[in-house]
Amino acid sequence: LGGAILMLLAATSALIGADALFRRLASVQGDWQLRTEIWDHFSQIAARSPLFGYGLGSFPMVNTAHLATLEQANSLWTINAAHNILLQLVIDAGLPFAGLTLAALAWLTWPVVRSAAARRQLDLGLVMALLILLANAMVDIALDIPALILFFWFLLGLLIGASAQLRRP
Repeated sequence: LGGAILMLLAATSALIGADALFRRLASVQGDWQLRTEIWDHFSQIAARSPLFGYGLGSFPMVNTAHLATLEQANSLWTINAAHNILLQLVIDAGLPFAGLTLAALAWLTWPVVRSAAARRQLDLGLVMALLILLANAMVDIALDIPALILFFWFLLGLLIGASAQLRRP
């Protein structure tokens, strides 16, 4: 009965949001071309200073300083984020910073993985919410928005706290 109720709720949610989803998907093709242009431009910028980046908060100035053509200036002058969290980290503070950030994230999530494997219990909803935020951050500015950054860390904290409870004897 619980499974049927969940499926009914999921189907209802899908129907309610279907129109907005299909409108957004229709705009993705043109958006995808611009995204690849953005990522190419910013990966070239990151490659010019891979060790130290350009400094936290300097992204808009760095972007403007590296607009080489009139076409780039017309299409990219308003971009204030790399639309890819890894590129953003490298541009802000370099490859070592990006690597340390990923290592810290792995270090924080390792107890969750270890606990879930030992007990065969994991809060799949929290994991999926975190993965959706990370996937969004790979193609958009999701983790450049303070409220979403806080939400990400809040969800991760809930997951870590739940795994700590599972590890207790």
